[in-house]
Amino acid sequence: MPWQRWFYDRAYRDGRSRHWDSGVTPPEVVAEIEGARPLHPGRALDLGCGTGTNALYLARRGWEVVGVDFAPLAIKAAGRKAGPADAVTFVQGDVTRLSELGVQGPFDLVLDVGCFHSISSRGRDR
Repeated sequence: MPWQRWFYDRAYRDGRSRHWDSGVTPPEVVAEIEGARPLHPGRALDLGCGTGTNALYLARRGWEVVGVDFAPLAIKAAGRKAGPADAVTFVQGDVTRLSELGVQGPFDLVLDVGCFHSISSRGRDR
């Protein structure tokens, strides 16, 4: 994963992350959380959380959230966006090694908006 880490670190540093980290929670997520049959808040895991947009959206609607991303600059930005009342923990690391990061379930919701497809097939099995 070295080239991916380099790519994402550079993209966050140069401001090119807006292509996938738009700062807007996708309407499909909003529909599940706030729609006609909304999900009740619980524990959520946001894989590839970037700068925390979706993790913070969930936390501000009563969810206890763990956001994981391997890009240190993204995690730092997420931490800066989080307020003291937000029930969110941001963890910098590899989403295929959650137990090594101390990320423990169970989770009521796992959110992946653009992470899984960028993981190698071997990594997906983990």
